[in-house]
Amino acid sequence: MEEKACNDVLEVLRGAQSAIKQRQFAALHSLSNRILHCIMVYQERPLLDVAVAIYSLNKLLEEEKVQMRRDAARFISTILADLDDAIDAMEDRNFGAFESHIHHLLKEIQRVSRKVEMYTQSVLDFARVKKGSKLYEHGLSLGAASELTGASKWELMEASGKTVFRDESIPIEEKRIRLVRKMFHLGG
Repeated sequence: MEEKACNDVLEVLRGAQSAIKQRQFAALHSLSNRILHCIMVYQERPLLDVAVAIYSLNKLLEEEKVQMRRDAARFISTILADLDDAIDAMEDRNFGAFESHIHHLLKEIQRVSRKVEMYTQSVLDFARVKKGSKLYEHGLSLGAASELTGASKWELMEASGKTVFRDESIPIEEKRIRLVRKMFHLGG
């Protein structure tokens, strides 16, 4: 993994840890979006897993059902430990261990989301589709976004159709050009 991507992931993981400790769960949403830029550039699956995990935590931890559970403190403690282990592994550039810790985090999220039965669709599946549609919105091809997220093209198209673009007056091609210029710090 590229050095810049590693540093970006570390910033996001540390930010997520801090937000959870301070019970500022809404901050997790923007942290998951920060990693989308790296996904667009590097298209590495572990980066998507980080974005999905952080976004899923945002959805779960904001739910009163989760906060009121008897095992909420244990859940948060486990999440913080997984984040700490993932940070240590990334700092050591031990990508195998990093992926393992992120997968453990995803399993814990899945376990809790099943227990609270908050969604008809798993929170992780929802997060994968949501992040995949964001990647597609930002210019990644539908096929690449589908392959990277594991969501079907149909799910991504449906999710993208429900998304409102902030500036509807700008043609999609111009939006993509602006995004590329922004990503590579090009003027114009």
